[in-house]
Amino acid sequence: MSWFRVDDKLMDHPKWVAVKGAALDRAKSRTDARHHAQQAALVWMAAGVWGAGSNCDGIIPEHAAASIAPRAFLTEDEFHDAAELLVKSGLWHRLPKSRGGPGWEFHDWHDYQLSKQQVQRRQDREAKRKALYRTVEGRIVVEQVKRRDGDRCRYCWEEVIWADRRSAKRGTIDHLDPDGPNSLDNCVVACGSCNRAKADRTPEDADMQLRPPYWGDARDLAASGRDQVATGSRPDLTRGSGRARSGPDGPGQAGTGLGGAGRSGAQPPGPDLETHDHEGAA
Repeated sequence: MSWFRVDDKLMDHPKWVAVKGAALDRAKSRTDARHHAQQAALVWMAAGVWGAGSNCDGIIPEHAAASIAPRAFLTEDEFHDAAELLVKSGLWHRLPKSRGGPGWEFHDWHDYQLSKQQVQRRQDREAKRKALYRTVEGRIVVEQVKRRDGDRCRYCWEEVIWADRRSAKRGTIDHLDPDGPNSLDNCVVACGSCNRAKADRTPEDADMQLRPPYWGDARDLAASGRDQVATGSRPDLTRGSGRARSGPDGPGQAGTGLGGAGRSGAQPPGPDLETHDHEGAA
């Protein structure tokens, strides 16, 4: 979905104010001038919405008047009259035949609106996100990501709620590279808050740290201390005690056995990780 963006200072812009002056020059009375100015404002808005939806880069072909006018509750003649006022005020420019005319072009369209390439890129990303949940291949990736990351956001380690669809703690699948594939390497679990903050950027571009999968449960998170989460160090959660301890490589480093005490579905440490037995462990 594309949006037609309107500056909140539009109505104070000299070109917008000039529409009324152009209407006064043509109308027989101030009442008629106000009516024509209102139609011009309506045509400008309706054509902008049509242009954003058509991905036209601010170009309104003359033949498009037949489609836009009835949707704006106007006749084609009224549309053309309004277009003349918009051209006279500088909000529109006539489109020469060398560029696809006859028609009109929005003034400074690319200063406020997305380009055709940007719109296409956004549509491709949205189609890819939908494919995660609507295709067999996509659903397999989602399940793989959930098994690896559990119910923890990979950016803040907060627990996500998959059944939630609205709050900041809702569970989402985020693409590390927005233009990358739907794959296990490119997708991570993210809470709604972090997903929104990262937006369509890489973690580096968004200045966000990608954390390793969180291996513990809610009790381990509380015991490990919020300061470790804030600084990005990974708590070493031991089996049995539920306390964070330092690993062989220093504070906050992996190196203690998690055995079966981690989150359900979490993968055990690989064979390259040194494991230690602790008193009281099963």
